[in-house]
Amino acid sequence: MTKTDYILNTYTESLMIAKSISNRVYQNEFNRLFNLKHIRDKFDNKITIKDIFLNCWDKFKSNNIDKLRSSVIKNVEDIIFCKDYRKGYIAFSCKRCDNFTFTAFSCNSRFCSTCGKKYRDFRSIEIQSKLINVSHRHFVFTVAEELRIYFFKYRDMQNLLFDAVNDTLTNTSITSKKEIANNYKLGFVSFLHTFGRDLKPNPHIHALVAEAKVSSSGNVKNIIIFILNS
Repeated sequence: MTKTDYILNTYTESLMIAKSISNRVYQNEFNRLFNLKHIRDKFDNKITIKDIFLNCWDKFKSNNIDKLRSSVIKNVEDIIFCKDYRKGYIAFSCKRCDNFTFTAFSCNSRFCSTCGKKYRDFRSIEIQSKLINVSHRHFVFTVAEELRIYFFKYRDMQNLLFDAVNDTLTNTSITSKKEIANNYKLGFVSFLHTFGRDLKPNPHIHALVAEAKVSSSGNVKNIIIFILNS
């Protein structure tokens, strides 16, 4: 039996009621049924990250509860219940044609495979809107391997990495008395990565640095960070 046949045979009454209202209401009801979680689970043969958490999380959590931070537990459980109608939904209806639809609440976690993409897209647009229209250079700042463990044992220390990068870039680029007097700032955006490509603990900062300084009055002064041979 196909997914469509199952819906038509199982939900005949609700589909007939929807059909009696209008074709749009019928199609909307069919789409809603087609995307119900238990129907997707029955007919879709895809294993998602959410499925893995659903099947393994309770046992893993009970065995490691003393090692898991509250933020980890919250984000995993947000992912598990993302778009779960049991956790709430919004109903939309049209007063003119009686068309309606239901949308389950999403978790809005940046770690969610669905919501995370929306978060990344939004952040990318937000950051692009703040960048100066000049060339930028990419820098990576890290710490000695022997010190990395302390940034995980005392996580508040990770903020010190941003402070250190800010001090380093500012003190090496804003040097003249005139620039200091006019409150010049170097434009840059920084991001923290806590693990390296080998998935080993390696807290480091990626900085996208503009080749320009901006004064408090809005005056832009171009600079050259690297001299590149053509």
